[in-house]
Amino acid sequence: MTGVTFLASITASAAFLAPNGLRYADAALAFLLTVGIWRRSRIAAVAMLILFVAVTVFKMALVGPRPLFLLFAAAFSYFYVQAVRGTWTYHRLAANPARRNASAPERAA
Repeated sequence: MTGVTFLASITASAAFLAPNGLRYADAALAFLLTVGIWRRSRIAAVAMLILFVAVTVFKMALVGPRPLFLLFAAAFSYFYVQAVRGTWTYHRLAANPARRNASAPERAA
């Protein structure tokens, strides 16, 4: 998503309403949050989800709900929610190593 945002900001025409600086700031913020998620930061995962929801609501208010847009928004929402769940689960398991394989069945010797 960060690469697509950055490419859109570079090749954007006058049709985009956001000034150039805001487009680059959005791409830079998305990049930094992506790096944070890669480093398993819970704050970055939640912030990325909030950023995505805010931008999606703004775009829907601007152009209205379009079927393809809603499909992609739903798909990316799912991915961001999974990122949030994954970072929280990682930290829960890292804090208590004994629980890592608690749900796995016992192996027969």
